[in-house]
Amino acid sequence: MIVVMFLAQAGRVELTVGDIALGMALAILLNMGTITVPGGFPVVATLPRHVARPHA
Repeated sequence: MIVVMFLAQAGRVELTVGDIALGMALAILLNMGTITVPGGFPVVATLPRHVARPHA
């Protein structure tokens, strides 16, 4: 996401402060847990489905 914003600004695309803040927030959210576990975000995204279903 950061690279996309950099390329947009390098290509003279005007980004508002809101666009930059949204990009930063998305980059942080999408990279949570992936520092130590590759593909950690899909695991976090599917976790509520497994937690909400009690085992019989």
